[in-house]
Amino acid sequence: LTATTQFGCSDTYSESFSILPNAVPTLPEDYSMCIGDSVQIIGILVGSGVSDMTLTWNELNVLSCTDCLQPIASPIDTTEYIITAQHSNGCVTMDTMIINVVPVIGPTLSLSMDTVVCDSDTALVAITNFDNTLTYVWEDSPTLSCFDCEFVSAYPQDDTYYTVTVFNQYGCFKTDSLLVAVERDIPDFLIDDRGICEDAQTFLTVSNDVLNPSWQNDSSLSCLNCYETTATPDGNQYYYVGVNSAIGCDYRDSIFVTVIPTDTLMISDDGQICEGEQMILASSGAGDPMWSPATNLSSQVEPIIFGSPQETTVYTVTYTYDECIQSDSILIDVIYKADITAIGDTICEDESAELIVTGRVNRFAWLDETGMVISTEDTLIYDTEIDQTILVIGKLGLCEEDSVLVNVVVQPTIDVTLGMTEYELFINSAEIVDIDFDETADYSYSWSPANGLSCDDCPDPKISDIGQQMQYILTVTDELTGCDVEKIIFVRFINQCSDEAFYIPNIFSPNGDGSNDYFQILAERPEEFNEIRLFDRWGNQIYVSTDVLGRWDGSYQGKPIGTGVYPYMINYTCSDTGEQFSFYGDVTVVR
Repeated sequence: LTATTQFGCSDTYSESFSILPNAVPTLPEDYSMCIGDSVQIIGILVGSGVSDMTLTWNELNVLSCTDCLQPIASPIDTTEYIITAQHSNGCVTMDTMIINVVPVIGPTLSLSMDTVVCDSDTALVAITNFDNTLTYVWEDSPTLSCFDCEFVSAYPQDDTYYTVTVFNQYGCFKTDSLLVAVERDIPDFLIDDRGICEDAQTFLTVSNDVLNPSWQNDSSLSCLNCYETTATPDGNQYYYVGVNSAIGCDYRDSIFVTVIPTDTLMISDDGQICEGEQMILASSGAGDPMWSPATNLSSQVEPIIFGSPQETTVYTVTYTYDECIQSDSILIDVIYKADITAIGDTICEDESAELIVTGRVNRFAWLDETGMVISTEDTLIYDTEIDQTILVIGKLGLCEEDSVLVNVVVQPTIDVTLGMTEYELFINSAEIVDIDFDETADYSYSWSPANGLSCDDCPDPKISDIGQQMQYILTVTDELTGCDVEKIIFVRFINQCSDEAFYIPNIFSPNGDGSNDYFQILAERPEEFNEIRLFDRWGNQIYVSTDVLGRWDGSYQGKPIGTGVYPYMINYTCSDTGEQFSFYGDVTVVR
């Protein structure tokens, strides 16, 4: 407090006050009711000391409680109600209200039972003790068809309480409400989706808590109006079913049946390992895998695992997809030693040996007689002129090695030699192939081409009448070994006649011993021969003949001639050209 005089003098005084916590009760406005009715007094308590307040009412007999904030009052005449609130610190507050009691009996109100409707359906609610002398007012709601009717259609979107109040002529009223619940859903009534193997069946079950199951028409169902039906689908398929709830609402649901084909499960091939090694076991399928037996596996529940058995073992993987169970197996063959088989070769001269090794291995090594590695492949092409022994070693992981000796046998050389490889041939001449061969050997011969040859399966044919240059190939085959060799000769053709077509002896001995007693010429073409004349050293003609087959016995005028050299002259005509030729020579007579 500040005080100031007229002269401007002033003084100030101050004092502090403590504000104690307190709360103030507040009651509703005065209320009117008919005799026999009851009403709840809705009081509130506002302030900082609410939790420490003690409440008391002045009227005790007509209240449902005397120390609560919202008692139910049932007065029989007009009554003033006073509530007193006292804090523990001594602060006291109060409020009052008057309930006017009209001395008449109030109206009664009875409603139809709470109900449940299907989503988007309409419920009929009613006042069951409707009296035309009373006034009824339904609480304003956009989902009611009427607000003062005995019968009202309600079409709630959600669970809704509908309230109606009835009034008599004195203003007395009664209020009541009913609940219209909306059934939007019901607990799951269909089993979960199923999975089955191809060509299998499954049971589709509907809960007994629903009514009137009706399956969509499908030929793979055993029954269309059953709580449990058997489905036998050919492939993945949805099945649809309709039901009614307990209040008749329609519901529809579906179940998907997955059909697992028989070839869904895939598994790696059987395999071999050495003791102490491991092998990948790979699989794929529908659902979750389980491997067995569990011994020496890296996992039982993974699709791809490692197996390291100590002995040969069959592992089985089983895939489970709901009701479908598929299994397959892998054999792991545990071995302790590599195992190989090798094949040698027998070859002919100038051929290469082909040596082959196979077996339960993954690495090879070929070693010659010096111990040098000459190949690591499964097939060895080997050149040699003599018999050889080759060592091949097979290796497989950690297994013990295996080895085999392989022989290469070289067949004997075919003993055939051509004395000449080039020849000259005239129109009227011939040549016999000069060849040296082992007559004791079982050889066969084949000449190609056969043109101009006296034979094509002999070693030494005569060549004549070729008319052009020729190249001949001789194939000699050893019938005992099957080996063969090829020889080639070339024949140059000279397109003219030659005296080489005549074969003239250069000596004979006409002594009557039966050996070489006559001088006789031979001609490749006898028809070309004209005549032969022989002379002594002085030029005297001692023998003449026009017969190519004629023979001279070494006499002249019936007497034997002496030992010596006698010249001759032969005349002939080339049959191809008509030209005439003469050539000279001599023959020695030996006595």
